Amino acid sequence: GWLKMGPEWTSNFTAVHYTMHIDMAVTPFGKFFYNSIPSDLLRFLCAIVLYLERFIPLILIFIPFSQKKSKKSIFLTFLLLLICSLQLGFGTCLRVGNFPVFSTISFILLIPSWVWQPIDDYFKKNRRFLSINFSEYYFISFPEKK
Repeated sequence: GWLKMGPEWTSNFTAVHYTMHIDMAVTPFGKFFYNSIPSDLLRFLCAIVLYLERFIPLILIFIPFSQKKSKKSIFLTFLLLLICSLQLGFGTCLRVGNFPVFSTISFILLIPSWVWQPIDDYFKKNRRFLSINFSEYYFISFPEKK
């Protein structure tokens, strides 16, 4: 993000426009997306990409210190989800290989524990949906100790 200093990134925000014109890199959905949105929205998306990529290192520095639910941790979690959606956009509009998948997985691992706790509580409460009773299918007997 910090090396993107050209005018297409910093003043006229046309980098996304230029990227969507590279036929080798754009997916069919990317072409559809590019043709269906106005140019002002493309400029806005370009600015979002620039500033998100600039602030990713700061987010990574402060995430480990926000494990308890607070306004700061809610904001940082929102930024993480925004970065994951940015990667989803890269993956659906551009041919960049597995990069968006691995990047999203690595950022999902940084989501604080207070986000995962209600999900864990739900699955603990509804354990019958998760457990498989193998004794009905396999008859395994262990020898008794003497």
